[in-house]
Amino acid sequence: MSLTYTKKIQIEFSKNDEIILDGQSKICNWLYNQLLDACQKDYYENNNSLKLLEGRNLRNYGVSLKKSHPFLNSVFSSVLKEPSTRLLKAYKSFFKGDSRYPKHRSWKNKWFSLVFDEPNKGWEILKEGKAVSISLGNVPGLAKQKGKKNPSIIGKLKEKVELGDEEKFKTFSLCKQQGNKFFAIFTVERRSKTEMEYKKTMSKYRIQCKQSKKLNEPSPQKPSLIKQETNIPDNLKWISLDPNHKNFFVGVDYEGNSIEFKKLLMINYWDKKIDQIKAKRDICKKQYKMKKANMEILIPFTVHDGIN
Repeated sequence: MSLTYTKKIQIEFSKNDEIILDGQSKICNWLYNQLLDACQKDYYENNNSLKLLEGRNLRNYGVSLKKSHPFLNSVFSSVLKEPSTRLLKAYKSFFKGDSRYPKHRSWKNKWFSLVFDEPNKGWEILKEGKAVSISLGNVPGLAKQKGKKNPSIIGKLKEKVELGDEEKFKTFSLCKQQGNKFFAIFTVERRSKTEMEYKKTMSKYRIQCKQSKKLNEPSPQKPSLIKQETNIPDNLKWISLDPNHKNFFVGVDYEGNSIEFKKLLMINYWDKKIDQIKAKRDICKKQYKMKKANMEILIPFTVHDGIN
């Protein structure tokens, strides 16, 4: 069984790099609004002739806008896919009745996140997990690192990123939250040894299939995944916990008994105390002033006989 989870770590950039990343986000936000206008125009005026909401038509239409709007080339290709995929998801959820009709986005209200949907494509972890290199598009005037086609920006992580055995990165996204702070979000996939070996054999199998097609040879046999059965002991006792808003949490054990734990009133009391202390700290940070102390320099000397 595979498990997918995320790691969210704060990341810091220089002021010049922050301006560049804001520009990348603004371009993605602009493209989202342009694609929304195109979908509405195609539906109301062209009788849905382009069929933008089918397959990859919306994504291909966004790529075609690079000819008339060359500034779109300044954003990395995989990042530029996100506006079309996000708008398509919004329309699908609207058709299902789960959300409202998609609206135009305001970049000032919400920063458009930069999403890299493939592992180690357009982004790279450096300095043993302490920094991340983020690739840009064709931005004139920016220097390129050795071995890279596009210029890149390096950010320092506040925490070290480490992967355990049988874990791999899936996606990477950059967002701006909590008072203009940048956060790096890593999607990690954890698999068993057999699944990891099966994934490697499948990648070799795909390469062999491509070679066999070029040489007009019969395709090789597809490898199969051997599923391991989990042995659950008979005398196993367990309980599942579900935290809620009305109570602390509810537990259901292996016999079907439901146990409800009431809210701890002391938590609210200590939360208020912590907020009061934080408020005093914030006031001190805003009102403090740096002062330089006047230090007198004393030079030692000795008095000798015969000196007036």
